[in-house]
Formats: sequence, structure tokens, C-alpha cells
Amino acid sequence: MRLTLVESVLLLVWFGNVVLLVFLTFNMAAIPVMPRAGDMVKPSLASVELAEVAIPRPVIPEVSGTGRWVILNMGETVYEVAIVGQHLSVDIRTEKGHKVSLVTPYYMTNKVNVTSGVLHDGTAATIVYCRLPSVKANNELIAFEILDDAGRHVGSATLVLTVYQLSLHVDADRDGSIDEETSSKSQWKWGPGGTGAILLVNNDNDDVTIDKYPDNRNGVVDGETDLRDMSPMTVRMRGPTALPKEYVVWLHTSSEDAQRIGIFHLTDEGPSGSNIHHVIGPTAGNMAELDWKVNPTDNAMTYNFAVEALQYPDMHFDGEVSVHLSLRKGAGKPLFEEMVVFRVAPWIMTPTTLPTQEVFVSGVVEPEENARFVRDLQQLTTRAGVRLTIAAPAQNGGDRWMQNEVEVGYSEAPGRAAMPVAFSSPRYGGLQPFPRRKMLGPDFGYFSHYHLGEEPNSLDSFGNLEVSPPVKVNGVDYPLGRILVGSSSARGNPGRRMMDTLLNFLRAQRVQPPVLLYSDWLEVGHVDEFMTFVPATNGKGFRMLLSSPDACYRILERLRDDGHGDAVLFQGKRRQSKSQLSHWDTSHGFSLKESAAVTVNNLLEDSSVRKQNALYQSYINENREILKKELGLTEEDIVDLPQLYREVTEPNADTPGRAAAAFPNLVNMLVLGKFLGIPKPFGPIINGACAFEQHVTSLLEPLGLTCDFLDDWYSYHVFLGEVHCGTQTRRQPFAFKWWEMAI
Repeated sequence: MRLTLVESVLLLVWFGNVVLLVFLTFNMAAIPVMPRAGDMVKPSLASVELAEVAIPRPVIPEVSGTGRWVILNMGETVYEVAIVGQHLSVDIRTEKGHKVSLVTPYYMTNKVNVTSGVLHDGTAATIVYCRLPSVKANNELIAFEILDDAGRHVGSATLVLTVYQLSLHVDADRDGSIDEETSSKSQWKWGPGGTGAILLVNNDNDDVTIDKYPDNRNGVVDGETDLRDMSPMTVRMRGPTALPKEYVVWLHTSSEDAQRIGIFHLTDEGPSGSNIHHVIGPTAGNMAELDWKVNPTDNAMTYNFAVEALQYPDMHFDGEVSVHLSLRKGAGKPLFEEMVVFRVAPWIMTPTTLPTQEVFVSGVVEPEENARFVRDLQQLTTRAGVRLTIAAPAQNGGDRWMQNEVEVGYSEAPGRAAMPVAFSSPRYGGLQPFPRRKMLGPDFGYFSHYHLGEEPNSLDSFGNLEVSPPVKVNGVDYPLGRILVGSSSARGNPGRRMMDTLLNFLRAQRVQPPVLLYSDWLEVGHVDEFMTFVPATNGKGFRMLLSSPDACYRILERLRDDGHGDAVLFQGKRRQSKSQLSHWDTSHGFSLKESAAVTVNNLLEDSSVRKQNALYQSYINENREILKKELGLTEEDIVDLPQLYREVTEPNADTPGRAAAAFPNLVNMLVLGKFLGIPKPFGPIINGACAFEQHVTSLLEPLGLTCDFLDDWYSYHVFLGEVHCGTQTRRQPFAFKWWEMAI
């Protein structure tokens, strides 16, 4: 039977475990012309359908988004407010032996009851399902006649309903726009075809004329561009023009979630001034009362909201927040409630294999060789078609370690471009203000994540924070790669490791599960001192480059065997002696007195250096096996680059001395697509060419790469860092959408 302009109220009438399904067809909303007083609504007997179904009596929750109980005593007329989609379970209480006859619903303007002929005992309950909103108040009526055991009329009971529509809408299907359907909004699901809305942490700055702090700190909307960083949400109302005065509509969150999100009510067209109200957030509280205001011409009203996230997931926050819409009568329990769930978009790292959009470097004054390095770098970035941003001396505080200060990743939500986000490390260097003052801006976010009072160590700097390209491991896809962090804990040794606050934050993002490597054998202790990734035109589309003392000794032995034992490495260069080493993270207070020059034979005959490098090779081999296992790599995916290390701290009873690169560290390179900015190694010159450079070129150019060797000896190397340590990159985001991961 097709219904037009009228709706069905579903009534379930129980006799023990037998339920009668009664469809009573009557207006629940949208008849354009209401009956006049005295007019009778004549029900069609064909509109009443009966069926007996043997099912257990269901338990209707006392209150939920879809069901609640209404108690109806003999002689009572009860006025109730209901919401479209709710089931009202009507408990009709009569004396023992009485029967109840359902009377066909009618408009309050009509005075004639028509008995349906359905009888049940007084212990029965009737479920009323509300499908459409009422046109005006109190115009939906369900009447019951109560009969004694002889069939005589002994009383009646009446339920008078006003049905309202109240719903909360978000972009749960992740197509960039508000959904009409709402069934998938209350649960967040990962994967292709998953559902659930997404929030960006609104940590860019769309009002740079006022301050240099992210928008998630100010509790206001800074124009149209700020609104684009937020997710839309609407509350829709339909029904009579007013709620009974004791009823209140609330938008609310938990007190914890109110610290994590901001909700703004957009009361008018346009984003400015008094048209926007901060209704939920750290300073606004966790509840907002919504006035019931529907347009009398169509009995409808839409509230528009913009929602921002204030923080990323971390150890104490799983990334999900819920927003609730409820209807309450006075201070009582909610008569209706529904919920939407948002997930905060994670901060995502980009591997060196993704295209580069911008390079950052520090233009320090001392030593003067740094200016030459920056000029060489500018030539490289120009060839690669990449923008170069130089932190001037007034902006860098004499701090050259751009990579250690900041890591640029991104966050992304449906319907807008991914936003680059600078993550500032807790190292307290001279560059610390730079990300906030010079990177932060419209559509460029900024944040830091550490607790005041926590003392950082070298492993908390972001040269110790890298990420692999996408990999597949034992059938498990990591489409955004895996984060790589150096530590002492990878082998269970006591020693330095990244602070728990940082490591737990990285784990909480979920989309790039971290792998711990052993890096505490190095004085600086960063993973970028022994590994990197480069794009490749074959295989998996990338290669992992590892430092290799063994590979270096093989080259030196070949040179000796070919009669080049007297060839000089590091000709004309000087280094600090062990007793004069400055701290790796400073740039003053040292002198270069010790000549670095050494012959091939000298190196091969130095048993102490060889013994040390055998130990360092074992550490790299240990990491090699971890990386093969955790990234699903084979030996064909790995390229060994020649490198020697030297002991730069004295050993003690518990640990050997820590190491640093003995010559500019070849894996500590800047990767700009096919262009590689590699530290110039100053190896032995054979027939006018550096043997180390020739070897590296022979390994990498067949992969479609171009090798540029940059002199960083005095600008970075003598301070125990290299090209990668001194630069930071903003890279193109992944094409893959993080919410499609199968987690």
C-alpha cells in the first residue's frame, strides 16, 4: 500500500510473547490544509494492518536516541513531545481483568472516536513510531478505551503528541560536504568506504597582523580563511513554531572534549564580528542552549556551526571527540539524544622520496664558509626548481641546525588541501622562535609538544626523526610509511632515548607506526647519521642508503692494491682534536688545530680506528636487520655508501666511546627529487677525481639520480653534522588519504 500525504504510526501490541503489528495510518506532518472544527477524519479500514509474530518482548531503553517509555494511567490525558525517529513505548496501566481498545487517532478538532477493534489486556504496551514532524502543537492523538471483563466502558486514556524533527549533521561520508543522511555519523570507521567526520587542528595563523600564534589558541574565527580550516556541522529543526517552555535543546560535549575542540555558531551570512559566537571550547564551556526558532512558512530552521580541533592525538587522547544534541525537559534526563563522532586528523611526516616544495636553511655568520655553503645550496635548489628560504642571522640566533629544530609534516581533512605543519622540537636552540615567527602563517601550521620541566637530550632533536617511504610488511600495508626513531632502547641498553612525551605522541598519530633503531652509539645520536632514502626508477621505487665502514675499507684496500696507498684523504682540511671538541649543538668556542690529512696506507694501518669501525659496523648491521624486518626490505633495496666513524668521547666501564663521522657523512644528504645534495667527502684523489665521489655516483646515478657534492666541512662537519642536519624541507603530501588506512 502506498501512502501519500499521510504517515504510518507503528503500534506493537503484546500478548505474552506474541506481538500484534498494527499500522495505523494518519497524518504525522505534512497535510497542507488542516481539517476545520467539526470535520471528521474518516479512517479507512484498509489502513489498519494486523499480523501476529511470535517474538520475545523487546526491552526498550529508558532513554536513547530512538526509544523511551511513557506511562499512561486510566483517566489520564498525557501530553508528550517526541522526536522524529523515536519509538515511544506506552505503558497503559489498568486494573486486573480490564481490556484496552485502541481508538483510531484523530485531530484534536474532531470529536468522534472510531474504535479499531483491537483488544489487549492491561499489562500490554504499545510502541508508537514517529516518522514526520507535526505541523502544529498537540495535533497527534492516540486514544485508548478501557473495558471491563464484560466489555463495558470503564474509562479511557489519551496520549497527545507533538512531534518535532531534531538532527545533527556532519560530513560523515568524507566527501567534503554536509550529509543529508545521518546513519553513519555516530561511529568512526577507518578504511575505504569508512565513515565518520574529520577535524583539522586549526594551528595555522589566518590573522598575522595581530599576533604570531596559531588560531587554535585564540577562541575566535579569523575570517573566511579561518573558517576553511574548520569542519561544518549543522543542527536541523522542523515542526511547530515553539517548544513547550519547559523543554530545552542542548548542544554539548564532555568536559574533556571541550578542552580539545572549539565550536562556533555562525548566526548570519559572513564570518565577521558579532555574527559568530564561540559556544563550546576551553573558555566557552561544554554546553550551549539552542533556541527553537523555525520559520513559520516552512516550519524549518538550520543552525550552522564550524568546528576546529585544538590538539592532536596523544598518549591521553585517542583522537576521537563526540558532540551531542539532546532535548531535555527541565533538569531531567534527556528525552532525546544523538551524537556525532569526529576524529582529529593526525600530523603526518613526509619521506625524502616525495617531491620537495621548499628548503629551509640557516644563514649563520660564523664561520664565513657558511655563506659559501648557502650559495652552493641555492644553486642546487634552483636546478631542482625548489624554493629556498634562508633564516637570516637576526632570525637564527647563531643556530645552524635547522633539521634538528623543526620537522615539517602536514595534516589533511576531506574537502580542502592538505596543510603543512611545522613541529618544533624541544631542544631550546637559537632557532626555536623561527618556526613560529617565520613558518607559521595562513595555511601553514605550527605546534610543539613537550612538557615544561622535561629536560631534552640530543635524541629529542629531529635529525633523530625520519620516516620511510610506503612499505608492505608481511602482507600489511603502510601506505604512509613508518616513522624511524633512534634510541638506546632498541637493544635494551641503558642510555639516551627520545623522551616519552614525544615518542608517545608519534605513536598516537597511528598512521605511521614508529620503529626504534639503535643510535646511542653516536655522539649526536641521530638516525640520519647512518641512513636515508632516495627515490629510484625501479624496484620498490626507492632505495635505502646505509653508511658502511666495510664498504669504505674495501675501497681503500682496492686503492692500495692498485698502487695508490700514498693518496691523501682530506687534503688541506683541519678538524678539532678530541680534547677540543665543542658540543655538537653550538657554534662557538673551538679552534681547528689538528690536520685532518691522512693517506690511504695510514688509515689501513691504524688498527685502533679499524677496530672501532668494526664495532660501529656491527651497530649498523643490527639496524639493517631491524629495518629489513620492520620495513619488509631485502638486500636488493639497500645501497651501502662508504663511511668511517671516529671515537669522539672517551669510553668508560659501561659503554664504549661514542662516535661521529670521520669525514663528511655521505648518507646525511639533502634529497630533492632526482637531485642529491651530498656532503663532499674529500676522499683520495685518483686521476683528478675523488674516489669516494666516483663510487657513490656509480651507485646512485643508475637509479636516475644526479649527485651534487656540497662542501660542508667547516660549516657543518666540524660541528658533528652535515647537509641534512642543516636543512629542513617542506614536501608534497601523500596522494593517499590517511583515513583510508585499514587500521
